[in-house]
Amino acid sequence: DNYNFEYVWMMDDDAEPENKCLEVILKAMNETNADVGSCIVKNLDGSIDIFHRGEIINTVKTIEHLPHSLIEGDQEVDFIAFVGPVYKKEVIDKVGLPNKDFFIHNDDFDYSIRIKKLKFKSILTFETFILHKQESTIFAQDNSLNKRFNRISPPRHTNNILRFKFSLYAFRN
Repeated sequence: DNYNFEYVWMMDDDAEPENKCLEVILKAMNETNADVGSCIVKNLDGSIDIFHRGEIINTVKTIEHLPHSLIEGDQEVDFIAFVGPVYKKEVIDKVGLPNKDFFIHNDDFDYSIRIKKLKFKSILTFETFILHKQESTIFAQDNSLNKRFNRISPPRHTNNILRFKFSLYAFRN
């Protein structure tokens, strides 16, 4: 309540936006009358991280991830991970803050569901990107449930106990 701002740009500490990123996202939000804006997320190898943006089909149990190939323009999406989204102040005022009990995992997915329920429009622009400087995602980047749930540990943790504890947040949330 004590701050005078129009937007909030959320960024992981291991994310690096392209120089023109914010300008392009704000332009796309303006042109599409969106309340939340985002861009694609790239991995260190230059591939698109398909698990940070997407749609919720039928229920929250069925998620359709974005395709590997780029398309032109802007696309409406249902969920945006906290890797570079831009929120209008009005969204934060009405949705509130992310759930602090969802430490590390799925706090962004929960926030996206709350945004969607209030009928705010979220878009993804393919005109810019954010480099996510993590070694890999927690889950394998394909739709194989077997690979997802058998690779629950992020490689950045060298201690197996820490890896296990870290991955428990994903399942708890």
